[in-house]
Amino acid sequence: MNEKIIDYFFKNAEKGNWSDVSIGELSKKLKVKEEKIRKEIPSKEYFLVSYNNYLDEKVLQEVSNEDLENSQPDEVLQEYLMLKLEFMSKYKLAIANIINSSLTNHNFILLSLKYHKKSIQKFVNKISFQKNLIKKNILIKLVLGLWLIAFKKWLYDDDNSEAAYSFIDMGIKRIKKSLKVF
Repeated sequence: MNEKIIDYFFKNAEKGNWSDVSIGELSKKLKVKEEKIRKEIPSKEYFLVSYNNYLDEKVLQEVSNEDLENSQPDEVLQEYLMLKLEFMSKYKLAIANIINSSLTNHNFILLSLKYHKKSIQKFVNKISFQKNLIKKNILIKLVLGLWLIAFKKWLYDDDNSEAAYSFIDMGIKRIKKSLKVF
C-alpha cells in the first residue's frame, strides 16, 4: 500500500473528517486513476483491512526467519501481536476515529473480524508445528479473542500501550499452559 494513501486516509480521520473521505477525492489529490486505487481499496470500508494487510507484511519483514526457526512459537506469536500494535501507534487517534464512526456499519465490522481471523490464521500457519487441525483452529480463535481484547485495551484503555502488551503476554502464557499447542 502506498504511504501517500495511508497518510491521506489517516490525516482526514484524525481531523474527524472520516465521513467526508472518498476514494474519488483521494484520486484527485494524488493524481492517480481511481481504478488503480480501487484495486487495493475497493471502498473506504476496506481501508483498515488494506492497512492491516500492509502491517502484516511489515511485521513479517521485522520477524526474522531466524526467529521463526529458533524461537518458540508462542514467543513469535507474542512478538507478532506486539509489533502490530507498535506499528499502529503512529495512527492511534485516526484508527479510533475510523472505528468509532464505523460502529454502526455492519459491513465494516464483519470485514474487520474476517480480516483479523484470516491474518492470525496466516501467521499461526507460518509458525505452528501443530498437525492437529482442531487444536490449530482453537488456537486461531483464542488468539483472535486475545487480539481483539488487547486491541481494545490499546485503543481505549491506556495511553502508553503497556496494558495491552501485558495482556498479550499474559494471554499467550495462559493459552500455552491450558491448550498445550506450543
